Amino acid sequence: LQTIISLVGLEAARKKNDEVKEFSRTITGQIRSMSVTYDLLAHTDTELVDVGQMLSRIIDGVLGGYASGDSRIETEIRGDRLMFPELAASTVALIVNELVTNSMKYAFHGRDHGKIELTMESGEEFAWFTVEDDGCGMEKSGGERGRGGLGLNLVQSLVKSSLKGDLFIEEREGGGVKIRFSVRRDLYA
Repeated sequence: LQTIISLVGLEAARKKNDEVKEFSRTITGQIRSMSVTYDLLAHTDTELVDVGQMLSRIIDGVLGGYASGDSRIETEIRGDRLMFPELAASTVALIVNELVTNSMKYAFHGRDHGKIELTMESGEEFAWFTVEDDGCGMEKSGGERGRGGLGLNLVQSLVKSSLKGDLFIEEREGGGVKIRFSVRRDLYA
């Protein structure tokens, strides 16, 4: 997977088209999220992935892909410790990668600072993940985020079909977006 990431990155570097470069960044982020999951599995004696550790690495990767010299995007991960099997972990990794990527692409236009928060909660029937940013909100950001583009449709599909959960999207009071999704407990317990 690392070789594929490198090949896509090298090819994108040769192109002058911004859409091709953005597509490359999106694809490498998705591949990286799967790679992190498998890497964590390879270094444990169990078939379970520490979801917080996995998501921390994925978020760092997304931020690194979008960082500029003046950018100061803070992140915070908090909540319950969750251990997921490979399939549920890799699906959550893809979803969080997409949500954080959307925040980086759309939420902070014209700003050199911002915050993205991830909260993980374990419940009796579901685990809940909440990704929030303090950006400009969905309507003001325009682009795919404001229209509910392919990325959010992918997230909705993965949550419903693979995680047997629900997805809720709302504007935060004072600006920003809050996206909350669930994972049915029998997929990870």
